[in-house]
Amino acid sequence: MNPWAILGIEPCDDARAVKRAYAKQLKLTRPDEKPQEFQQLHAAYKQALNIAQKRSATEGSSHTAQPVESPQPDVSPQPGVSPQSIESPQPIESLLRDESPQPIENPLPERNAPAEPAGPVEASALGTEEIPDSTTVAVEILPESSEDQGAEQAQLQRAAAEAERQKRIDEYQRVLRQVELALQNDRLIGMEKTWHFLAESPYILEDEYNWNLGLGVFDRFARYNQQAPEKGRRGKYRPQVTANILNYCDHLFDWSGNRAYISREMDEGLADAIFTALQEPESGADPLQGVRGGRELVKQKDRVPEESLDQYYFGHLLARAFAVLLDLFLIYVTVGLATSVIMMKAMGKSEADANVTALALAILGYLLMAWLVESSPLQATPGKYLLGYRVTNREFRRIGYLHGFWRMVSFLLTLPLFKVGWLINCFLGGRLMHDRLSRSYVINFRKSREEYLRNLNS
Repeated sequence: MNPWAILGIEPCDDARAVKRAYAKQLKLTRPDEKPQEFQQLHAAYKQALNIAQKRSATEGSSHTAQPVESPQPDVSPQPGVSPQSIESPQPIESLLRDESPQPIENPLPERNAPAEPAGPVEASALGTEEIPDSTTVAVEILPESSEDQGAEQAQLQRAAAEAERQKRIDEYQRVLRQVELALQNDRLIGMEKTWHFLAESPYILEDEYNWNLGLGVFDRFARYNQQAPEKGRRGKYRPQVTANILNYCDHLFDWSGNRAYISREMDEGLADAIFTALQEPESGADPLQGVRGGRELVKQKDRVPEESLDQYYFGHLLARAFAVLLDLFLIYVTVGLATSVIMMKAMGKSEADANVTALALAILGYLLMAWLVESSPLQATPGKYLLGYRVTNREFRRIGYLHGFWRMVSFLLTLPLFKVGWLINCFLGGRLMHDRLSRSYVINFRKSREEYLRNLNS
């Protein structure tokens, strides 16, 4: 496996470049969508980072081991002058003592290239008077001292470290803002998919960042759950951060493992609001399983939590009767008419017999449809759904298929009463006889939710 090809960069000794390439590829390879590819990317990142750090350490030691030789001035006689005429050359300091030298362009050699010896420069070119004995003195510009280079390099490293630290601060603040926005959506707050952005943060595996982000999320969750009962006492429904979301975040930030510290540093009521909920049975996989590397994740289907209100209104008797007639009409049009036509054309039945048979099939079709759709997530037949009605149990939750079957049996048991039963139902306040017998409700969910929103905004 070539880690550089997977990261999409050339081999280098810059650890920051490796981390930037890994963060870039991480946006394209999400652990929940491509777990195998992400595990390969994470392994390549670790291998490339290890190689880069070793190369950097090797190059740093080699630069430190090279001795720095002091350049010697090059004194060469001019042509035509005999060596005996140059007995003791005059020092360059005495030549430049009285005159200020002119500025020399590009006096410093390149940082990574070896310093080349400067060519001979005549003293007159530096602004000094011509030497009487025609001696030419070579002037070599000394390279920057190792102390200056070290100070500049340290300054660059501090600037780079400060830039990386600022990136983490910006990411930390961005994630917390997204947490606050997610807490404002009551319908999506209980879905794990809503909180997957926490595990997708590029610095989530760094201990310091993970710890600080975990405290920020813990504080916001705790305050949100602590305020929920207070909102409920005022007649305004307020959902809480459920146990499945708390356990998901506990896998990310290990709140349970640091319970003593969190309880000591935070308000006792805030800490108890989270840790009490964490004691409930948990489900689901570790959200960091694909990030750390390991077995393949199995994506589970998201379940939309049922919405709960603080008060409900029962369906009106006349509206429910209209919904039944509407359902019968729809079934008769779709099934009964086709059945009657087939019976008259293919079987030679009379129109009256065909219509009676079609009506009987429509009634049976209604009972079967009502049982299936009222027990489904729709919780209503087409007629009830158009009126905004839902069928629920006594906890205002969806009924099961067995419960729905018993509801249909209860409805058939009350049919023989007919007019008497209709008269009795008029005085039951929306809870009809078969509702009471089957221990179920038919609520006007649309009106109940409108009243809840009106109270919430008032």
